Amino acid sequence: MTTSWGIDLVKRISWGFITLKCPEGVCYGTLAVHRMCFSLSLWHIILGVLTLGVDDSRHTRAVVQNGLWIFKFVGWIALAVLAFVIPNGFFEFYSKYVAMGGAGVFLLVQL
Repeated sequence: MTTSWGIDLVKRISWGFITLKCPEGVCYGTLAVHRMCFSLSLWHIILGVLTLGVDDSRHTRAVVQNGLWIFKFVGWIALAVLAFVIPNGFFEFYSKYVAMGGAGVFLLVQL
């Protein structure tokens, strides 16, 4: 996002939480990717916890896995929007430690 109107729009939408001084606005794209990955990871953790212990599709909580698509979509969009309100300091820590550790575990699981 190298245009000044785009950077101003991001600052205005995020209520000033995203205020980085990066050359050519490169950091905005990086932090946006980490914010979206964070919201998607958190959403899958929530869904995993909600369906923990479900053995078959006749279980009462199996409807969370097999249905409720509009609620799942709205919930994920809400998490994605809320991720842009979280201050940058959290995502600087998240991208350096949590995301790198998670990526390492993911690669080891794929072996």
